[in-house]
Amino acid sequence: MLAAFPGRAGVVIRDLADGRTCAREADHRFPTASVFKVPIMVELFRQVEAGMHRFDDRHRIHRGLCRHGTHVDDCAVGTTWSLLDLCERMIVHSHDVATDLILDVIGLESINRTMDALGFADTRVCMPIGRWHYLAIGLGDAPINDENDAIGEIRVRDGGIDFDGPAYTDREHNNVTSARDMADMLERMRAGKLLNPAASKQMLDMLHRCAHRGMIPRHLDPKIPVAHKHGQSARIRADVGIVELPGRPLIISVLTLAVEEGEARPGRELIAELSRQVVGSLCPEALN
Repeated sequence: MLAAFPGRAGVVIRDLADGRTCAREADHRFPTASVFKVPIMVELFRQVEAGMHRFDDRHRIHRGLCRHGTHVDDCAVGTTWSLLDLCERMIVHSHDVATDLILDVIGLESINRTMDALGFADTRVCMPIGRWHYLAIGLGDAPINDENDAIGEIRVRDGGIDFDGPAYTDREHNNVTSARDMADMLERMRAGKLLNPAASKQMLDMLHRCAHRGMIPRHLDPKIPVAHKHGQSARIRADVGIVELPGRPLIISVLTLAVEEGEARPGRELIAELSRQVVGSLCPEALN
């Protein structure tokens, strides 16, 4: 399947029962789409642990945050939300407005310093999702406002996505990670060793409630717990997670970048099928 894939794919599949790992392009950087919300969550929890913020601190939705992408209508400008509510929306529903407000609070550079300190050197968060959307449609450094949002909607409708621009590159100035970084991050989280046991558990609980089931969980029995975070935007399709098979937890971390013709979504289909085949080989009864 990987040989036939019409694009790039970074893959780590790890059986936590015995440590067996299959990997391909595991250390290559890929643009993340919403998978970058996992390191954002990690840094938020670190700052709360350090006493820099409290989860019940409330912050106001303001103009200048992302108004493209996922669930932009249920956080109206002027409303206030606690940091815990914002984090849950970011992870469970991939809420872009919540994501950018959290980034306002914790700062971009602090995330990258923490990723370096934790050993995740391939993971970089370099821009909020609102700026990323603007780069993807060729608006660059234009102010994020209603007028430019309207221009962006027209460009997206007319196919004006800049696939050759910085939003789809694997370079450091984009939001990027590797399949191995994400697999290792999830493994340490499950082991209670990412920040501390309590934070690890709370972060993992949020990932267990991720609402998207189109990739890793698609062919799995809904009763099988999956803690994961997906990301997708045009050619980017990614999903990283822990499948709690009975007696043998399994990490599946897949990042893809591929041309999409018409309705074809090769990255999404690759991730769903890889997950089906791997889970089926270890625990056939876990498939739906």
